Amino acid sequence: MQLYVNTRLDCINYVLSGIGLAPVDSEDEFNLDVAQAGGFIDKASRSIQNNKGKGYWFNREKNHKMAPDPVNGNILMPNNFLSVYRYDNFNRQVKIATRGRALYDTNSHGFDMRGLVNNDGYVHLMIVTQLEFGDLPQTAKDAVAATATLLFARSIEMEVNRVRVLADEAAEAMWGV
Repeated sequence: MQLYVNTRLDCINYVLSGIGLAPVDSEDEFNLDVAQAGGFIDKASRSIQNNKGKGYWFNREKNHKMAPDPVNGNILMPNNFLSVYRYDNFNRQVKIATRGRALYDTNSHGFDMRGLVNNDGYVHLMIVTQLEFGDLPQTAKDAVAATATLLFARSIEMEVNRVRVLADEAAEAMWGV
């Protein structure tokens, strides 16, 4: 299944059409339906991209090396990160906690990451990032559009059979991701 939504506005119009509303010319319109559609798009996008903390091939950054701050040992994550794993000296993937944007060592109960540095002086990380809608591959855009349409339809208690059809479309779109 290919929906061919290329822009966020395309996606908003797809979501609106899924519940029988007319398309809009701009996502900046002062329209409650447009705002709600945008909110459901954001929710669907974050959930899909997170993928239970594992991400996907398009938003998983492996071999991300970060050096702790030399004064306090802190490492701050980028604003768009969803989850993070570290690699130890034996290249084993280990889930690491965060508090806000800072990495947190649950063994030493602190933010000082200098004890987790690998032999080369860096903490090796795999980061799952949240991409903007326009930066997603087409298959992910389709999945976001179908899932957001389903969420919007459910929120207004649309007719049960129509919701089932939308649920089937969303499930089919997820196979492409």
